[in-house]
Amino acid sequence: MSGSAGSMTRVEIDRAAVLDQAERRVYQLAEIRKSRRGQSGEAVEQMLERSIAFIRDVAQPGAVFLRQNVLVSQEDVEIGAVCLRHTRLARLLASSSEAVLYLATTGYRNVDIFEQLDRDYVLYHFSHYVSQMLLYSTAGHLIDAVKERMNGSWQPYAICERAARFVESVQFPEGKHRLYWDAATISTLFEPLRVNPLGITVTPLGCFDPVYSLMGIMCRSSGK
Repeated sequence: MSGSAGSMTRVEIDRAAVLDQAERRVYQLAEIRKSRRGQSGEAVEQMLERSIAFIRDVAQPGAVFLRQNVLVSQEDVEIGAVCLRHTRLARLLASSSEAVLYLATTGYRNVDIFEQLDRDYVLYHFSHYVSQMLLYSTAGHLIDAVKERMNGSWQPYAICERAARFVESVQFPEGKHRLYWDAATISTLFEPLRVNPLGITVTPLGCFDPVYSLMGIMCRSSGK
């Protein structure tokens, strides 16, 4: 086995900064802009403001990363202590001797906030958009922090369960990329991160709990 390149590192996230960024991003979403221009624009504005205020109260954004040694042989990939056969991943890591696995989360569970919102589906709907933008902002700050510590040029990829492409409605921030893989591959990649201080787990279906959590991998950019 190629082994681990280091221990898991927790990154301090600027809570105020990621919340401010998430608020700006949610107002830029096409769905939100369209709703605010409609006949119910005033009501939409009020619900959005309430959702933002609520998320600001409960958010505990957190992030960790783990440097791992990599060994690639054709379609077989070793990342730390885990092995898998995956053509796409082998191609991404072909020229790398190490990779970075990372986790980011908003710090709360969707079920919990639904209960705290008195099961108000409309308010929860807007809170969902805010939560997604907060997650992406947190991940972005994590990625920037990792890049500051690494030599060379690195490309981050968010790892999503294959079926997610059919249900996601929010566009991923510009400059970030997704990899859609099956649940078994996601569970295998998650294994080095399984014992993490953020309390994130992966279900048998390859979904993260808390749901507003994200796993990713950073690879050296091609030609760098």
